[in-house]
Amino acid sequence: MRKINFNTKKIIRNAFKIFGLYLLFVIIFGAFIFNYINPKTTDYEASVEKFYSEEKGTDRVVLLEDGYDALIARVNIIENAQNSIDVSYYTIHDGMTNDIFVGALIEAADRGVQVRYILDGFVNSINKDVKNTIMPLDQHPNIAIKYYEPISLIRPWTWNNILHDKYVITDNTYAIIGGRNIGDKYFLSEESYEGTLSKDRDILIVNTKVEDINSTVINDIKEYYESLFNHQFSSSPSLSNTKRKINAREQAMDKIRETYKDIKVEHTLFFDNDINWMAHSIPTNKMTLIHNPLQRLNKKPWVWMEITNLIEKANESVYVQSPYVIPTDRMLKYLNDDDININHMSIITNSIGVSPNLFAYSGYAINREKLVDYGFDVYEYQGPGSLHAKSIVIDSRVSIVGTFNIDSRSTFLSTESMIVIDSEALALELEKSILGIKNSSLLVDSNYQYIDNQEVEEQEASWIKRSVINILKPIAKIFDYLL
Repeated sequence: MRKINFNTKKIIRNAFKIFGLYLLFVIIFGAFIFNYINPKTTDYEASVEKFYSEEKGTDRVVLLEDGYDALIARVNIIENAQNSIDVSYYTIHDGMTNDIFVGALIEAADRGVQVRYILDGFVNSINKDVKNTIMPLDQHPNIAIKYYEPISLIRPWTWNNILHDKYVITDNTYAIIGGRNIGDKYFLSEESYEGTLSKDRDILIVNTKVEDINSTVINDIKEYYESLFNHQFSSSPSLSNTKRKINAREQAMDKIRETYKDIKVEHTLFFDNDINWMAHSIPTNKMTLIHNPLQRLNKKPWVWMEITNLIEKANESVYVQSPYVIPTDRMLKYLNDDDININHMSIITNSIGVSPNLFAYSGYAINREKLVDYGFDVYEYQGPGSLHAKSIVIDSRVSIVGTFNIDSRSTFLSTESMIVIDSEALALELEKSILGIKNSSLLVDSNYQYIDNQEVEEQEASWIKRSVINILKPIAKIFDYLL
């Protein structure tokens, strides 16, 4: 008995040692390594001229601010797809929105449309909502599912190579891109959702010359999707092909179909809408896709380089809306503030009272004074809900909308995609929307306090939230390159 106890204790001690060594391995190669490896060099050259045109282009655009409108648009273009649907999302959340979205995809596949769906592997490999609603789709002969960088326990440096692209492409006709993930908090109203809503934004791109695929930005998005879906970092999920498992997935699909059928009866608002997107859309001079390279470790910051170049060339005004604003020293090397010569630059972001991401807010908090000292007008949103949209308007002419947050993670680590739109009409509409959000925000003065505004009430943060953020701030300062 003593010998057994001794051996048991020895096994436990060795197990703890092995776990400790593995934890050290993860910390070094999953975190610290990113602070010491510089972004990979490429021959990429950023230039602003390519974003402008003096003639009308073939693409038109619809700004999707309201969550219901954004869901209706997704369902509508899926319902009208004839040949192909390509989908990319960072994450999904269980709820009516996901039931509608997945049900619409299955219905399209049932009528012969080829559907491809790629999700981030790190976030979704252990996501039960994905397991219950997305994995069964892989059983369908017209649906292909892939993970981008599925979790590898022996390669922790891949864990930060996150897929953050969020878009839907149908045929060569429509594309929706923006900040929304698939989940109720991004789409439903305050009356129909019990939690805290995320105020987000998408754009719907309309190709007016379907026969000329080379003239539309949708073709560039499709080419990027091809490289993403077929990349060596992307792989199909490992699913058991036993008869029992196959039957279970087929039954799960049938359940999704039934749920979708019930929702269509109960919520007719979202379905079978005869929408003339041409009539609802705004003309553009030019639309351009910018995205990060598909690389591991620190990427060359293609998106950030383009954004900083556009800001540096601005003449009058820049409005930046981002849920997280964490300008690290490495990021600021790409921004030459001596070249910024504009009358007005505003940043609108979440306040401590509404921010749902405590780590990200901690990173913002340690840079808050820096932003004010730079001379930016910093506005902090006070609710309702929290901001999740990522948009920039430059000189009331150029709009940039997509998935990119103003932080190191979006700059160097994640896949990101933004659409740069040369359209005064869209810029005016987007500027109006951002100014509306600004009217629910408080301006930070030179003493880093709020300027009194009788029209806006400060959203107080609980003492627990403030305490947690104060604890996290020193950690965020050390690991700001991962935020």
